[in-house]
Amino acid sequence: MNLCFYYIFIMFRFLISLYFWIFVLLSSILIFPVYTLAWILTFPFDRNLKTAHFITCLWANSYMMANPFWQVEIKGLEKADKNKIYVIVCNHQSLLDALVIFKLRLHFRWVAKTEIFRLPIAGWVMVMNKYLSVKRGDKESGIKMLEKAKKYIQQGNSIMIFPEGTRSADGNLNGFKEGAFTLSLSTMTNILPVIIDGTYKALPKNSLLLKPGCKITLEVLDEIDVTPYNPDDIQTLLNRTRQEMAERFAHIRCL
Repeated sequence: MNLCFYYIFIMFRFLISLYFWIFVLLSSILIFPVYTLAWILTFPFDRNLKTAHFITCLWANSYMMANPFWQVEIKGLEKADKNKIYVIVCNHQSLLDALVIFKLRLHFRWVAKTEIFRLPIAGWVMVMNKYLSVKRGDKESGIKMLEKAKKYIQQGNSIMIFPEGTRSADGNLNGFKEGAFTLSLSTMTNILPVIIDGTYKALPKNSLLLKPGCKITLEVLDEIDVTPYNPDDIQTLLNRTRQEMAERFAHIRCL
């Protein structure tokens, strides 16, 4: 009997996943022309592409709403000032993180690995939104990305980075790379830490099979003022940020 229930559950997951990915594909084909038209009409007077990014936020949110089997809890949005520029750092558990983070409704330029920019539609949108690509393991690519990110900050854009560099295999917090904190101190831009939990269960790494009944949490922590730090205090700022995120992450896991 237990084996029978197991196969029923697997079949249920398969059907949910099939529905979700078909919805993503078909809706992307329909929405992309609308997005492109809005991009063309607003680009001449919206050089920071805030309208295009806002439409992308709504687009991403529609995918989360399309799956009623997930409970998404958002906390601490009041801690993010929409009039401020941040270096936003968030842990990385799943492909779904990108959709969940758009619920922040903040304007930012995303940093993502180069391969994502080659995807049809999703990659085209990232290029049109002037998000930042970086080739994993390529030091020169990382330097170029940081130089572009500095310019974007000077133009009034926040920057969103996964400091772990890649998705966690088990949902736990991995070590952080220095890029986000180098950028923060070189531009004296405050850090805005964000925690995500539950997406690794909803869509595990190296899988396209969704799991229903998962609770996904997105929480914004207090911004970290970087004015007391010197430009060479990168590791100190990194350690502080990771510690604060780890402490809150552990608290979320205990709820």
